[in-house]
Amino acid sequence: MNKYFRTIGFLDISTRRILEKAVNKSIADYMNNQDKQPSRIVEIEIECHEHFGVMIHGECIDEEDFYVDYIIPFVRSKNYYSYINAKEENAVQMDSFFIRATFGKMNTELTFFVENSLDYVKERKNIGKKMVGLVGMAKQGEILMPVVPYNPKEDEEIERSDDILSIVETSIFPEGIQSGRYSVLGIIEECELCQNKITLENVYYFTIKCKDIRINVVINEKNLQGVPEVGRRFAGEIWLQGNTHVVNI
Repeated sequence: MNKYFRTIGFLDISTRRILEKAVNKSIADYMNNQDKQPSRIVEIEIECHEHFGVMIHGECIDEEDFYVDYIIPFVRSKNYYSYINAKEENAVQMDSFFIRATFGKMNTELTFFVENSLDYVKERKNIGKKMVGLVGMAKQGEILMPVVPYNPKEDEEIERSDDILSIVETSIFPEGIQSGRYSVLGIIEECELCQNKITLENVYYFTIKCKDIRINVVINEKNLQGVPEVGRRFAGEIWLQGNTHVVNI
């Protein structure tokens, strides 16, 4: 997970040290200012921007001791989808989960890391419509021009092209054997250049459409090739996360 902190504006060793100080301060503030209970599982958010930040998942052992289970970057989603056929998989970290589920009219099966595990545990047995906002963190990416509309006169030229990205408008498929890693190609519907208020690094926050699903993607400006604009396409490898909740019907 550590390699994905760069996506939200912690690119190198110097900014990781800034992150370490911010984490220590947030834990100290929690221990000093919150009502504490023995063996209480908590999630502490460090906001770096309204769209993204850092999540500390840990346990308050007693009035003085705090045990960190894991620390992850997180992204807030603008788009929520219902999902079905959900299967839960435990992740490496304690109290963390991957969910494999089916989305959209195209029945796309995706596996995402649950970023709000405390809420998920509380709600997973509730009867209701299961919803999730999908987000992606990209270590590297590039901007591609839109697909040129089909023209019969250019059919032979298209058939000779070896660049599949020039004829496929959107796609999403697993990358490697690790859960939640995907190669995505999506149309940019929204594009915002944000600044991490802790490190002052610039981060792009996209809404991209892949098939019939919208994913909010973040990437460090320094790791993006090309100029992003609405209507162009984003291509890159992402770590897919999801913020889940249940809607009672």
